[in-house]
Amino acid sequence: MKSILVVDDERPMRAVYKEALEAEGFQVLEAQDAIQANEVLKKTTPDIVLLDLRLPGVDGSTMFDVISLFHKQVKVIVNSVFPVDEQQKFVTGAAGYNDKGEGVAVLIQKIKELLDA
Repeated sequence: MKSILVVDDERPMRAVYKEALEAEGFQVLEAQDAIQANEVLKKTTPDIVLLDLRLPGVDGSTMFDVISLFHKQVKVIVNSVFPVDEQQKFVTGAAGYNDKGEGVAVLIQKIKELLDA
């Protein structure tokens, strides 16, 4: 079973993603900030990290740098309210980018395409 770590400070967003992704057969791990995400990454290696940019404390772009350095095998999809072109300016080199406004169905499609690549 493929696993996805959802890193988002908004509990309702994590709940929506968890429900939708589990319905698609994914194992879902959750973290509300970069510190929690780092703790999860110390214990397990998810296939994908779904990473919000606006996080309390350590922001998503810094967390991306940590993942890139210490968890190279993990693919990251930046998932933010910012348009994709803005996301690409904040975080260069992610495996994917998603505008939250596009909806969960679009996100799930991007996840499946990334896993099939």
